[in-house]
Amino acid sequence: MLTHFPLVLGQMLGSTMIWTLVGVGIFVMFLFSMMIFIAKQYKRCPSNRVLVIYGRTGKGSAAKTIHGGASLVVPLIQDYAYLSLEPIQIDIPLRGALSSENIRVNVPSCFTVAIGTSPGVMDNAAVRLLGLTVGEIRKQAEELIFGQLRQVIASMRIEEINRDRDKLLEHIQSSLEPELNKIGLILINVNITDITDESGYIDAIGQKAASLAIQNARGDVAENLKMGEIRVAEADKQKLISVALANKEQVIGTREAERDQAIRVADMQKEQTIGERAAEYEREAKVKDAEREKRVRIAEADATAIEGENLSSAKIAASQAALAVKRAEAYQTGRRNPQERGGSGGAGSPKPRDGQSGDRRSGTGRSREAGLARSSGKGRKGEDGSRRVGRSGQTPHPGSGRSRRDLRQARSGSPR
Repeated sequence: MLTHFPLVLGQMLGSTMIWTLVGVGIFVMFLFSMMIFIAKQYKRCPSNRVLVIYGRTGKGSAAKTIHGGASLVVPLIQDYAYLSLEPIQIDIPLRGALSSENIRVNVPSCFTVAIGTSPGVMDNAAVRLLGLTVGEIRKQAEELIFGQLRQVIASMRIEEINRDRDKLLEHIQSSLEPELNKIGLILINVNITDITDESGYIDAIGQKAASLAIQNARGDVAENLKMGEIRVAEADKQKLISVALANKEQVIGTREAERDQAIRVADMQKEQTIGERAAEYEREAKVKDAEREKRVRIAEADATAIEGENLSSAKIAASQAALAVKRAEAYQTGRRNPQERGGSGGAGSPKPRDGQSGDRRSGTGRSREAGLARSSGKGRKGEDGSRRVGRSGQTPHPGSGRSRRDLRQARSGSPR
């Protein structure tokens, strides 16, 4: 029995491992199936649709709307559907609508509507349009549009309807859009194709407007022709004025250029004359300075020569005066000697004869007078030289005065 125990134990362990592996596989398959199920129940909303989840969605709301997102749809208690956001065109052939003037008007138009994406409008669409076809949605919107369009036409005059289309569209949008929002729609566009009436009032207004337009056009044409001619005349006038101004500026510029040229030429001539005069004055001044220098040098040379002559004459006169003095002294000495000899001799010395003594006196006098004449001649030569110096404008040298004074002393000292 002990030999069979390991075999039984191995069989038990092998069966346990097998059941464990089976359980793990079943659990994995369950998890994988749950993941696939959850992935299938997770709904994503495309951009051109509205996801509506209905069932148990919470307190106070009949459905949950999502645009551009995703949400998990719980099986058995929730379900989902989509609302298309594609535009819906609705033709409204409105005829016989009464205006404020009680005139029936035909207003054929085309409206474009779609399901809105704002939270309140999407909730209204989920409540009132979920499960309806496009034709059924179009039918509901058409009834609303007819009623609101008749109401707008009744509040306006025909002229306003025909003339002011923007005002008409504003009234339609402000009156119709709140009613469309109540069923989950929004107004995208309104196109009024034509406006007519059965009485021909609009045609008459059109004819009146056409005639007024024609008259205004003719008036505008005439006014434009007049303005064109006025502009042509103004252009011609401006052209003439511009040409005259240009000619004036040309003449003024020419005259100014000639004046500037004349002034410049005169200035250049003046500068040339001044330069020539200045050069001439400078040349004359240099000539005068040279002549004055020449005269000064000549005068200085003459003065030097005269001074030399005067000095020479003075020396000659002084030597002659000294000679005359010496002769006079010699004469006096010679005259005293015979008298001394006569006195010492007494009667025994012979007395000269009167005639001989007179002759000797006359001879001595003549020799003295000849010496004085020679000295006086030399003096006169000095006086003539001093006179020449006086005539040339030079002051005589003091030496000439000293020579005359010596000559007078010599004359005064000599016996008569």
